[in-house]
Amino acid sequence: MSKNIKKCHMPNYLPHSCMKNIDRERWHNNYIQQIIDIHSILYETINQKYPKNKIDWKNNDKIVHNLSRVLYHSSSKYLSPYLKDSYD
Repeated sequence: MSKNIKKCHMPNYLPHSCMKNIDRERWHNNYIQQIIDIHSILYETINQKYPKNKIDWKNNDKIVHNLSRVLYHSSSKYLSPYLKDSYD
C-alpha cells in the first residue's frame, strides 16, 4: 500500500450542507457567473491541449446548461449568502 494515500475519516462530510430543498434553477441563477467562468476555463484548456477537438463551442447554451447540471448534482446545494439571489 502506498504511503501517499490518505485515509478518509468522514466519507459523508458536506462542507455546507443545506437543509432547504434548493431546486436546480435557483441554484443555477445564483451561480451563473461561476458556471460561465468554469465554462471559459474548460474551453481554453480543451482547445489548447486538443486543438483538433470537434466540440461545437458555438452551442454555448447547451454546454452551459449541461455543465450546470453536472455541477449542481455534484455540489452540496448550498447557496452562499454572499451571492445575489435572483428569487429574493
